[in-house]
Amino acid sequence: MPEAPGDLIPPELPLLEAPRAKVHYIGSEAELDLAVSDLIASKGSIAIDAERASGFKYSQRAYLVQLRASNTDIFLFDPVQDPAALQSKSYLELASALRDREWILHAA
Repeated sequence: MPEAPGDLIPPELPLLEAPRAKVHYIGSEAELDLAVSDLIASKGSIAIDAERASGFKYSQRAYLVQLRASNTDIFLFDPVQDPAALQSKSYLELASALRDREWILHAA
């Protein structure tokens, strides 16, 4: 005779491991310079994810951009915090470096 639904015992799930990479929120020009330097020096593809606040009230622009290469930490950029920073030397160097790299995009 099959067990009643209330008698089922859920399986034990393994605990998640701690993240293998540190996460850095880039909030200053010095932090941006270091993040860009690490990403430019890295090898292989770059993982990119952008969070948007879409809908009727918000635009489609990115409110948080996450970047990581296989041998770097995770870098979180807020392009809305200081839109003028997008024209900084570091951002322009990063944009130039990304042109020749393979991208791994999330939910693109």
